[in-house]
Amino acid sequence: MNFKEELNEKQYEAVSSTSQYLRIIAGAGSGKTRVLTYRIAYLMKELNVDPYNILAFTFTNKVAKEMKDRAIKLVSDEYNNYSNLNIYTFHSFCALLLRIDGKEIGIPSDFVIIDEEDQKQILKNLVKNSNLDGTNKEKIAKQVAFFIEEQKRQGNYPSDINKDKVSYQYRKYLPIYEQYEEVKKNSNFLDFNDLIILSVKLLKESSITKEKYNRRFKQILIDEFQDTDDTQYELVRLLCGNDTCLYVVGDPDQTIYTWRGANQNIILDIASDFPGVETIILNQNYRSTTNILDISNKLIGHNKERVKKDLYSLNGQGEKVTCVSFQNSIQEASYVADMILHLQRTDPSFHLKDVAILYRSNYLSLNFEKQLTNKRINYKIYGGLKFYSRKEIKDCLAYIRLLINKKDDVSFERIINVPRRKIGEVTINCLKEEAKNSNQSIYEYLETCDVKNTKIKTSALETLINLVSKINEISDKVKENYESIPDVILDYLTDIGYFDYLHEDTQTEEMRSENVRELIEDIRRFFDQKESNTLQEYLNNITLLNAQDEMEDGDYVSLMTVHTAKGLEFRYVFAVGLVSNVFPSRKAVFDGGEKALEEERRICYVCFTRAKEKLFVTHNREFNHIYGCENTPSQFLKESGLLSDFSRPILTRTILSNNTITSSSNSNVDYSKLIKKEEKDPFEGMDLPISSDCIFRVGDNCYHVAFHNGVVKEINGDILTIDFKDHGIKKIKDNRKFIVKLKGDFDIA
Repeated sequence: MNFKEELNEKQYEAVSSTSQYLRIIAGAGSGKTRVLTYRIAYLMKELNVDPYNILAFTFTNKVAKEMKDRAIKLVSDEYNNYSNLNIYTFHSFCALLLRIDGKEIGIPSDFVIIDEEDQKQILKNLVKNSNLDGTNKEKIAKQVAFFIEEQKRQGNYPSDINKDKVSYQYRKYLPIYEQYEEVKKNSNFLDFNDLIILSVKLLKESSITKEKYNRRFKQILIDEFQDTDDTQYELVRLLCGNDTCLYVVGDPDQTIYTWRGANQNIILDIASDFPGVETIILNQNYRSTTNILDISNKLIGHNKERVKKDLYSLNGQGEKVTCVSFQNSIQEASYVADMILHLQRTDPSFHLKDVAILYRSNYLSLNFEKQLTNKRINYKIYGGLKFYSRKEIKDCLAYIRLLINKKDDVSFERIINVPRRKIGEVTINCLKEEAKNSNQSIYEYLETCDVKNTKIKTSALETLINLVSKINEISDKVKENYESIPDVILDYLTDIGYFDYLHEDTQTEEMRSENVRELIEDIRRFFDQKESNTLQEYLNNITLLNAQDEMEDGDYVSLMTVHTAKGLEFRYVFAVGLVSNVFPSRKAVFDGGEKALEEERRICYVCFTRAKEKLFVTHNREFNHIYGCENTPSQFLKESGLLSDFSRPILTRTILSNNTITSSSNSNVDYSKLIKKEEKDPFEGMDLPISSDCIFRVGDNCYHVAFHNGVVKEINGDILTIDFKDHGIKKIKDNRKFIVKLKGDFDIA
């Protein structure tokens, strides 16, 4: 095999270098895995290194197997002892190390590795039997698990923790951490974090073991080095002897996992630990076209913490990157679906599997799922559940269904303890039995229950009757249709404590809350489409959508977060939702400052560089009720050169049946057609001083057909927050069918 002929100049230089320490900065699509695999083959074939003396680390078992198979195939004629080649994940290597030599630090070779679910169960039992304050033991168990994870990432066991340097809350969890370790010790368990921490301990405390592996491993190679955390790096340094060659491959511009411990400074500052390290930059991209790389290079160039490089390609200029703005997210999703159909019609070689829709967070998938389903485009979601299948969405839909169907026992049983109401299994079974004997649904039975003829405990019965009363109250509001139904439902979920319930899980609260708010916005959009739409129709529509979502494996569009897409590539990529607060993430930047902004920029860079032939970038300017403001284009659009004027007119683009594309604005909509002239004016006959100025402003007096006199206190889009004299604060949709503005000098007193 001629290595020089099969590699480009920089790749060959990286594969054949004789430097003891090598840092390969491998840009996106530059053949990173190929270089690492060929380096292993080169060591065995050209430098006569015994595979027994080679150790390579990857981040998944699948990649480890593929890399080993490919390297062996390259040199199979020369080597029959290829089984001696050592390619592992960090965890699998450490498990092997501890089984062989763990006895040096008191680790028996027959230890059992427990997974995350085993760990959760142990902690639940410990917390349940503890004297920790708080009734929500499950919430406390999750917090303890997070605390332990955080400490183990730093290599800390209970005895290593300085109590004065942890918060009061976490200090209370130390005894649980100690008990957890005791349970594991008694049961001969190790968890995933133990594998690396104890391997580091072994190499530190047993000079015999360290010397053995220093002599054995003459070549250590590491893939995805930018994702290495501090403990893994400490392990690597301990494995390296004075004459060990270290070869690391990675790209600082693709460090997007710092939230789970990855330390970008390791690859940036490796020279401080390995003086004289040679750096080779692979910047020829084999994946993308020049136009895609140009905007990616401009974007990432705004980061300061990086190794400077510009990717280039010999794949040709390619099509220009398309950046399109829309009035709202429905138009944005519709455009993406229409464009996929357009590509399918015009490209004979097109397959749906060539397409990826990438977004910053899973909750953004909703409108794209709906549009793809409506237009009969096969799709598959990776790295997350489909929107309507997510637990929090199913919980909320159950509450909504009960507003219009009291016979829905399935929904009632789902929400009976969500949020937690301390309704035990015995009580639930008794309730179901009594309802069945009275030939009623659970809901109906609770409406008419005779407290003298029930076995249900009084406290539980009062809780359930109050719940039913609340649902009846909201159901009446929905039937009246005086208030904005989406805001009624939002208040409903807030009043029954659902957001507080989500807040109990501090690790996923923001994401799950945003999912619920996105559901509210989906309902809002449904009612905005047609004034006569009903909640029943909405529920019917999404039930049908769920049924259509169950598609067979095959040719499908891929929907996923950018994190999930790392390492993948597609002919066509739609980077969607490029708006401020979302991408970059408002929370991430608020919590982490400039460093977090640089990571958000790296995430966007990874997103753009997944595209091989065509990149579409989309954003919308609808009012974002999650953040209380209108969406504005992401700063990354300007930084990449895709959008130079953030105030330019917004156009919606529609692909027509003849494959042409037209642009239009919403100014052409004939709103007069939306008015039902045959309906009676509800204000007819009233002696009201109605203002000729129909635009509401804060402080305006108004009159509502149901709530009468009020004053406008706040305006968000078309939602008015009004303080009614006799009914208090209400959120009302600006709908002239029910509300009018009064002259400023009108005295509502």
